[in-house]
Amino acid sequence: MKARPYREAAGLAAGLALVYAPALTAPVLYDDTSHVRDNPVFSLPFLDFWTGLISRDYFAFVRERTYQPFVTLFHYFTHASPLVYRSAGLVLHASNAALVFEIARRLTGRARTAALAALLFAAFPAHTEALNLSAFKGHPLAAFFSLAVVLAVMEACAGKGRLDPKLTAAAGCLLAFALLAKESGLVAVGLAATYIALFARARRLAPLAAVFAALTAGYLAFRFAWLAAPPAFPGSFARPTFESLAFYAKTLVLPLPLCLERSLPAGPLWLAWLAALAAAAWTLRKSREGLFCLAWIVLSLLPVLHLIPFANVSSVADRYLYLPAAGFCLLLAHLYGREARGERFLGVLLAAWTALTFARNLDYRSARALFEQTAACAPGNARAQFLDGNARFADKDYAGARAAYERVLALTDSSGAREALAELDRLEKKRN
Repeated sequence: MKARPYREAAGLAAGLALVYAPALTAPVLYDDTSHVRDNPVFSLPFLDFWTGLISRDYFAFVRERTYQPFVTLFHYFTHASPLVYRSAGLVLHASNAALVFEIARRLTGRARTAALAALLFAAFPAHTEALNLSAFKGHPLAAFFSLAVVLAVMEACAGKGRLDPKLTAAAGCLLAFALLAKESGLVAVGLAATYIALFARARRLAPLAAVFAALTAGYLAFRFAWLAAPPAFPGSFARPTFESLAFYAKTLVLPLPLCLERSLPAGPLWLAWLAALAAAAWTLRKSREGLFCLAWIVLSLLPVLHLIPFANVSSVADRYLYLPAAGFCLLLAHLYGREARGERFLGVLLAAWTALTFARNLDYRSARALFEQTAACAPGNARAQFLDGNARFADKDYAGARAAYERVLALTDSSGAREALAELDRLEKKRN
């Protein structure tokens, strides 16, 4: 991959384009309708838009609850062109796979093993949500800069003597860009600290640590003290942390069924997945590379484990696995990529993931089919049922829409569902 970077990068991009082709021209749906296509701020003159983008009232201005100004700026120029912003997402994803390759090559010392890690990351099925819905582009964009931060830290740790000031400055800039892409960019600090703790002497890297600490402190003060808080969201968002961690561990290993909305499964099975995670940590206790990959998974999940309640109707989501999946693919390559039998296993896994990803992209071709699947996947999630009702209503399946809205009201008191049912009553009277 190093000897022929352009040819192999082009091959990866072409492969991604084929796998994601069904969704590239899919209808605009889900959060892309309100947050991207129909967001009124993208119709403002650029100077007015820019003033709002850099103001203290960013959240109220863009109608967001996460700080991602890079993504907002990107959508200002591309919101009317779904093919453009979806294609840009695939290019970004291919770039992230290339960064995973470089990180894996340094961890394993084998280009072939690193290529397997990169291909597995590129094909991971749960990425479809973050790549097909541009409203979630903050996840792959923050991952891009976070991966670059890790790579810069690995480079710094590999050197000898005095730390290169240019490398320190570059790593600091990459961290700043990660934080401007999404709040989850803070994960890069944890990944960097973990790598240094496992592989290097911290004293030599004191200047880099000082830069990261200053940027982190400044960002936290800016984000949580200077910026006005996002608009209040109705409802409580306290969620079970350990059950969420177990769900993500399970979905990394078995990424199906994929679903736009989620309900945490009932029952004690989550304890088994936590036990498996603990067993993996014990098994890998003597492997610095293995521990780093496992720590990568947990650290990159921390922002979405409800340690601090955040506004999301679903307690868990496929898109939150974007950066953790990189750690998982690195771990798989570390465990199985060093011998022929293990490579064959990873090849079979890659083929299975590619097939699942392609099949999932076919779902995005039809809003009706996608939201029917979402409702069936998350029967206890009110928004899933509401989306199903809206899709059926748009297709004039009024009986199906009524059943879906009634399922919503059985789960929660929804003014939207009541209004939709009232509209169905009016249409029925009009027909009679």
